[in-house]
Amino acid sequence: YGGTGVRTVKLALPAVVCMGNGVFPASSRTGIQITEVPCVSDDHVVLEAIEKKERQTADLASAKRVIGLGRGARDMGVEAVKPLAELIGAELACTRPAAEEDHLLSKSCYVGVSGQTIKPDLYLMLGVSGQAQHMVGASNAGVIIAVNKDKNAPVFKRCDYGVVGDVADVATKLMGKLA
Repeated sequence: YGGTGVRTVKLALPAVVCMGNGVFPASSRTGIQITEVPCVSDDHVVLEAIEKKERQTADLASAKRVIGLGRGARDMGVEAVKPLAELIGAELACTRPAAEEDHLLSKSCYVGVSGQTIKPDLYLMLGVSGQAQHMVGASNAGVIIAVNKDKNAPVFKRCDYGVVGDVADVATKLMGKLA
């Protein structure tokens, strides 16, 4: 249910457990044994293709600061946000539509139900509406700052600080103040 339901269980070992990246802090992952299981075709399964997974360049799971781009940032573009990310030492992430439809960043950089779970100290959301699917992956952020031109965007109910305004204008002014 995308993190909306939680259940605690005790497993008999050995067990196979599958979870998304970023669910546990990187420091707790030491000593974990990962076993790759080859895909073997039988009468009931037809192997159509094996594709190499797209590699992300950002380590979102352990990032202390993340700037998330939504569809509201598409006109501004990623290149305009990179200087701000460098200035505050942030990794770039995005929503699923921003990755799959607008191609702002790769699919491996999106946060949410079918993306990654992040736990940064600071999550600056630029043009992100704040739909539940995205917020599931970002709800553990320490401080969430949202910038959106729509004063009724759902993100304003979930953020610590909100700015209603043009994303490009606010980002430019923020860079000017921080530089």
